[in-house]
Amino acid sequence: MSEFIPVMDVDELPDTGNKAIVCQGQSVLICRSGDEFYALANRCSHQSMPLEGGRVRGHYLSCPVHGARFDLRTGVPKGELTKIPVPVYPLRVIDGRIEISLTPVT
Repeated sequence: MSEFIPVMDVDELPDTGNKAIVCQGQSVLICRSGDEFYALANRCSHQSMPLEGGRVRGHYLSCPVHGARFDLRTGVPKGELTKIPVPVYPLRVIDGRIEISLTPVT
């Protein structure tokens, strides 16, 4: 069973926003699109640049450096810049608090 770790309050993320956190030594990006929240590795698989600050549109995040797009639900890239998915992590919201598990979704 995965251990969930509280990382931030829901109110800390604006709609279509994202914020990188360090959890147990790993940089994880928490993203929000409307009422949906996602957690993925804060490292673009194109050129290993941080994803924090990228634009969230629907279920996609664009890398702020070169524009590689990733599906927030699966980490799968869209387009030609990379074919390597970004790890995604289980996330849940309990009483207005975002919790993640560092066991990647397979």
